[in-house]
Order: sequence, then structure tokens, then C-alpha cells
Amino acid sequence: MAGKNGDLRWPLIIGGTIVVAAIVAAIWLIGASLAPLPEISTPKMPQPNAYDYYVAAGRMLQDGRQIQVVLLAERHARPPGVQVPRLNRRQVMAAKAALLRKNGAALAKLREGFRYECRHPADRELAPEHPEYAHLQRLATLLAMDSQVRAARGDYAGAARSCLDIIQLGVTMARGGGVMPMLIGAAIRAIGRREFVKITDRLDSGTARRCAKQMEALQRQQPSLADALTEEKWQVQAGLTSMFAGAQAQARDNARRGRRSSPTRSLVWWLMWRQRVRNYVWYMDECIANARLPYAAKAPDPPIPRDPMCEIFCPVLGRCRFGSAREEGWSGLLTATLALRAYRLDHGGYPGSLTDLVPSYLKRIPDDPFALKWPLRYKQGGARYVLYSVGPDGKDDGGAPAHPRPKVRPSWLPQPPPPGWRAVPKGPHSVQEDSQGDIVAGVNIQ
Repeated sequence: MAGKNGDLRWPLIIGGTIVVAAIVAAIWLIGASLAPLPEISTPKMPQPNAYDYYVAAGRMLQDGRQIQVVLLAERHARPPGVQVPRLNRRQVMAAKAALLRKNGAALAKLREGFRYECRHPADRELAPEHPEYAHLQRLATLLAMDSQVRAARGDYAGAARSCLDIIQLGVTMARGGGVMPMLIGAAIRAIGRREFVKITDRLDSGTARRCAKQMEALQRQQPSLADALTEEKWQVQAGLTSMFAGAQAQARDNARRGRRSSPTRSLVWWLMWRQRVRNYVWYMDECIANARLPYAAKAPDPPIPRDPMCEIFCPVLGRCRFGSAREEGWSGLLTATLALRAYRLDHGGYPGSLTDLVPSYLKRIPDDPFALKWPLRYKQGGARYVLYSVGPDGKDDGGAPAHPRPKVRPSWLPQPPPPGWRAVPKGPHSVQEDSQGDIVAGVNIQ
């Protein structure tokens, strides 16, 4: 008899321990779920809002498809299903000038908006639709065409103004937006920088100096990654709350129609929803804290919570840090390049140090986002110079340009595109997160 009691004692102890642990876990889960979620901020929109002018300018665009066709003709690209005429350089410039004449009113409307404060609409749903993004990119392309046409006519000051307009559009349209507006703004700014690089050596001293100062001011206005991630957090949290409210309304409607529903299942689903929202908010708060640190601090990305919702919304966010740092580095290099151009024309040579540019040409030397508390590097040698950032590896290689590591094409990837399609290849000096070497002005893709 004693043996039988001894045999039953340990299963009872283990079973009781499991029950107590389950009760404690349930109490903790319920307590955590009942605590209020973080408050969602709803910013006040400026009146008038420059973003409304940008949207209106996009709606005024004419021959939007022709803009893309002209670009393909210039690059001698012929994708399947698209009729692209064969044009020489003179014909391409004539087609661009015609597009600019047709869209003069749209560009005037866009530039009118630059006089006002801009804030992206506060998205409070999971999948907001923004058809104006495509229009904004076409407007940036038109401004790039305007810069090219003006440069072809020798009006380099006018070409520089158009480049600044592109960059201003890319900076201001992303203010107050989440991750997607940040990416669209970065793509627009890249268009402006590429055009600027083509004409920098043709600018006179006064124009180069003004452009350097305006670039410096635009860099200060550029929204930070932490701001974009904060807005993204509020957007997803509000969208999930709205989705849950809709599910609750559907459940109440089913109850009124006499359809059975399980209160226990509803409670469990509600608790799980609250916990998943908390997991997402925790992950975003960790990403925001990392975004406020220098890229060179190498703060590791937080682990993605193991629930389906976080696995959908979280993976892409950790990759934003490198893109944001690279964007800041490219803008700083362009700003310093413009200031060096003005200095050379004024003094007959380049300065011995970047500190010579302050305060006449720049208020301060642009920081290197890939270094801890260090500005951009500069080496002057006679009539030439090397201006660079240490790049994503954080090592000063003396201005040796960064190259991406070669990657082997996996066998499971689709076959290359058909022979009729001529895609624009990536340059040999594009900078990726695993690139070794420095980001050098005038060498690495801007």
C-alpha cells in the first residue's frame, strides 16, 4: 500500500506544479493584456500644407507614360511590350523640352508648395493607398529633365536650382511619414544628387556656395530614421486596433442574429491580440532606440518576437539603419563637394583641411555617419583631393573605394531576362551593407 502511495505522490506533485505554473502564466498574461497600450499620437497638419500642393501638381501631370518612354529611349532600353523609339541625343533633349513645356503648370504648382511647411498625412491604417507617390517620382524626373535641358543650354545655375528642388521635394515629402514615405523620399533625393554630380564642376563660385549652404539646410530638415519608425509604430498599432474593433463589431452582429459564439474563445483571442500588439510595440521601441545611436555603435537588431503578426511587420525594419546612414553620408559628401568647388574658384586651389570651409562656405563640417563622432575624411594633394566616408565597415582605408562582395548566383533563381530587354546594370562601385572600403565622393554611386 505504501508503495502505491509513493508511486502516486510524484505524479501528483508534478501535475500540481504544472497547474500552478499555468495559473500564474494566465494571471500574468491577463494582467499584461489589461494594462493600457501606448497612446497613439495624431499630429496637427500645417495650414496650408505643402504636401497638398505636391499632390495637386502630380494630378496636373500630362503624358506621364511618355516621361518613362523618353527615359527608356535615352538608355537604349526596350522592355517587352513597350514601344520605345530610337532617338539620338538631340532628339532625346527635344523630347524632354517638349515634356517640360507641357508640364510647366505642374512644376509651377510644385514650386509654389515649397513656400509652405510640409507634413505627410498621418496614416492610421495598415495598408494606406498613396497613388501620389508615383506622381511625385515623375515630378522629380521632370525636374531632372529640366536640369539636363538647362545644362545643355549652358544655364548651370538654373540646372542647380532644379537639382535643389528635387532634393527639397524628397526631404519635405517624407516629414511626418513612416518607413514607406522615407524610402520614396530617399529615391527622389537620389535623382537630385545624381544630376548635381554631373554639373558640379561647371558651377561658378557664387552658385556653388549657395548650393552648399542650401544643401546643408536641407540636411538639417531631413526627417530622422527614429521619427519614421515612431510614425510606423503608431500606424500599425492604430491599424491593428481598427481591425480588432471591426472583428468585435462583427461578433456583436452575429450575436444579434442568433449565431452562437464562445465567450471563452473570444476572451482568449482578445488576450492574444493584445499581447501581439505589445510584442510589436516592444520591438519597434527597441528599433527606435537603436536608430538614435550612431550606426558605428553597431547596436544589434532586437530579436523578432515569435508570433505571426511580428513576423509579417518586423523583418524589413532592421535593414533601414544602413540605408539611412548611407543616405546621410551621400548627402554630406555632396554638400562638402559643392563647398570645395566654391573654395577652389575663390582661392585658386583646394584647402588644406575641411575646417578651412567653416564658416564662409559651411556652418560645420558634415559628420560621417559610419564613424563615431568624426566628420568626413579629406586628403588634399595639389590640384586634386579625396573626400570620403569610412563606409559600412567602419575602417579608414585612406580613400580606397568600397566594392560589394561578389555573390554567387543561386541555381534556383529565375533565368536572366530575354535578350530584347536591356536593363541598366548596377555600377561596380555601389555600396552595400557588407562592402569593404570607403565611400568616396565622385566614385561610389550617389
